[in-house]
Amino acid sequence: MNNGPTLSLGSHGHDVRRLQRILVMMKSLYYTDITGSFNSVTGQSVKDFQGGNGLVVDGIVGPATWNKLPPDPDTPKLSHGSSGNIVKSLQKGLKLYSGQDPLADPGAIDGIFGNRTESAVQAYQSDTGVTVDGIVGDQTWVGTCRCCRCCSRILIRSDYYIVNTILTIFSELLFISGPISYELPLKFE
Repeated sequence: MNNGPTLSLGSHGHDVRRLQRILVMMKSLYYTDITGSFNSVTGQSVKDFQGGNGLVVDGIVGPATWNKLPPDPDTPKLSHGSSGNIVKSLQKGLKLYSGQDPLADPGAIDGIFGNRTESAVQAYQSDTGVTVDGIVGDQTWVGTCRCCRCCSRILIRSDYYIVNTILTIFSELLFISGPISYELPLKFE
């Protein structure tokens, strides 16, 4: 459940960015479309969401549409010197991702955004094709790995996202691996 001001084509600002982050989290919008401007791409994503959720399909994000949207992803801007539980969560996400790129290992999960975490963020940014600046903003939180796009949004802290990502990765792996026997233990052919 969510809420916010009425948004439509031509709207700009923080609430549009927030909407776009939610749409990216739901895989309805690509991370490079987080612009803060409600354009035709955002409008189409909203219409698709409305149509799939039994809402009036008008491209306007009013109370009924906000109410059906999942909670906002917790994606504050982080940089060198940031600290706290959100940095610990970032470090945990990077630690998981570092299995694909050891340079993305942030070191100790201590909640302090220091040099090692900054270097890990830069490695992740390089891998995912976002601007390499060591700052964790919207595009870094929702960046997509270039290799296969199955590990997209690895850093977003959201149960909805985590379940969706796990299912996406699992289905991609299953597709690549071929048929499965559902008898225990699972057998891949």
